[in-house]
Amino acid sequence: MTALPARPVSITGELTDAAVVEQSWTDADAFAVIFDRHAVTVHRFLSRRVGAQLADDLTGQTMLVAFDQRRRFDLSQHNALPWLYGIAANLLRRHTRTEERRHRALAKSAADTILESHAESVTDRVTAAAQPLGKALAKLPAAEREIVLLVAWESLSYEEIAVALDIPIGTVCSRLHRARTKLRRALERRPADMDDLELLARLRPQVDDPDPAVLAKHRRTMLNGASKPVRRRWSMPLAIGAAAAAGIVAVGLVVGLPNEVPDASPSSTPPAVTLLANAADAAAKTPAGQGNWAYTSTVTVFNDAGLRTNRTQTWEKVDGTDALIRTNRDGKFDETRTGDNSDIFTPSLRHPTYRFLATLPTDPTALRDAIYAHARQEVGNSKQYTVDQWAFQMIGNLVQSAAPPALKAALYRVAATVPGVESVDNVTDAAGRQGIGVAHTVNNAGDRTILIFDRTTYQVMGRAGQVSDGRTDSVAVLATGLVAEAGQTP
Repeated sequence: MTALPARPVSITGELTDAAVVEQSWTDADAFAVIFDRHAVTVHRFLSRRVGAQLADDLTGQTMLVAFDQRRRFDLSQHNALPWLYGIAANLLRRHTRTEERRHRALAKSAADTILESHAESVTDRVTAAAQPLGKALAKLPAAEREIVLLVAWESLSYEEIAVALDIPIGTVCSRLHRARTKLRRALERRPADMDDLELLARLRPQVDDPDPAVLAKHRRTMLNGASKPVRRRWSMPLAIGAAAAAGIVAVGLVVGLPNEVPDASPSSTPPAVTLLANAADAAAKTPAGQGNWAYTSTVTVFNDAGLRTNRTQTWEKVDGTDALIRTNRDGKFDETRTGDNSDIFTPSLRHPTYRFLATLPTDPTALRDAIYAHARQEVGNSKQYTVDQWAFQMIGNLVQSAAPPALKAALYRVAATVPGVESVDNVTDAAGRQGIGVAHTVNNAGDRTILIFDRTTYQVMGRAGQVSDGRTDSVAVLATGLVAEAGQTP
C-alpha cells in the first residue's frame, strides 16, 4: 500500500482537513482553519435538530471538543466534517427532550416546513404525505432516526455516517433499512415518483446561518485554549441574579444502581448515601400542587465562550396531549405549542408524562429494575456511556421536571445505592449560595455533575456540570408542580 503524503492537498490545491489537523498537532492555531471551513455547517445541522438558540452553544462546544481531541482524528479521512458531525451528535444526546419537542412540532406543522423553492405542484403532492412522515420520524428509535437524518438532511454517505457514529458500515445499512421500512409503512399516500428519503429531504427545516459575532466568540475561545493549558477544576458559573436566587427550589440528578444495596448501618454509611436519604425524606414532604398541567421553570447557564443564560417555562398536560413552551435566551423570546401528540408518543421512560410517572413503582428495588431495563436498551453497544451513566442522566431528567413527590423520593433512595458517588463538603450553586453536594460521572469522556443541597433542609438547590475540557454549565429549577391552566405558575 502506498503511504499517504505527509500533507495531502485537495484538487483545488488547498491542504485537506487531515493535513490541517495534523499540522495543528504542533501548531495549535492551525485548527482555526477547520473552524472556518465547517463551523457554519455544524451550526445548521444542530439548528435543524434543536433550534438556533441552543445550536449557538452546541456549535462552540463541538469545536472545542474537536480541538481537544484533534490527536484522535483519523488522518486517513481527508474530510473532517463527518468527525465533527459525530461530536455534535454526541452532544445532542444531552438534549434529547429538546429535540423530541422539535420532532413533535414537525409532526404537527410538517406541511408548513416544505421548502418554498419547490414548484407548487410538487408542494401539493408532498403536503399530503408530510404529516404521517413527520409522525413516523418521531416514532423511530434514536439510533435509527440519527442515520435517517444524516442521509436525508445532511447528505452523508454510508461511509461518512460510519465515521461520524463510530459504527460499522453494515450497522449503518441495517439501521437505515429498518428505519425506511417503518417510514414507508406510514406513507400510504406518498407520490409515486418520490421515495421516503426524498420526501424527508423536502421536509428539512430551513435555518438561518449563525450570527458571525457568535462564531467569532467561539473561535476566539478555542484559540485562547490553544495558547494555555486547560484548567481541570470545579468552576461555578457566575450568579444568575437575586430574583433567580430567591426563586430556586428543589431539583436534582441521581445516578445508577449496583446489583446489591450497600450496608446502611450507621457505622458504614458513606456521607453521600446519608445526604441522598435526607434528600429523599425532604422530597416526599414537598407538595405536588393541583391541576391537570405539569409546570417546570428552569434556568440554564453556560460558562464557556462568555456567560449565557436560557430561561425556559414548560407546561405539559398530565396525559401529554398538549404542551406550551416559552424560552428567553438572553432577551430573545420564543413560544411553541406542540398540540396533541398522543398518537405519536406512547408514554414511557423515554417520553414521560406526569400521569405515566404516577404509575411507576415507588419501591426502590422495583424502580431500579424498570430504569435499568430501559437504560440497557438505550445504551446498547455504545462506547460513550455505561448503563449506570445513562440511568444517571435519565433519572436526572425525571427529577428536574414535575413528578409525584413519592416518585422523586424513591429516585433519591435508588441513587443512594450507586457505587462511586462522592460527597462534596462545600459547593456554591449557580445563584451564589453555599451548600453540600454529591458528584458522579455522566459519560466515558469524564464529564461530571455535582448536585447541590441545602445544608439544613436537604432540598436540592441546583446542579453544576463540568465538561472534561474545563467548561461548565448549570441548570437550576425555579419551580415545578401541578397547575390548573397553561400559563399559570404554582
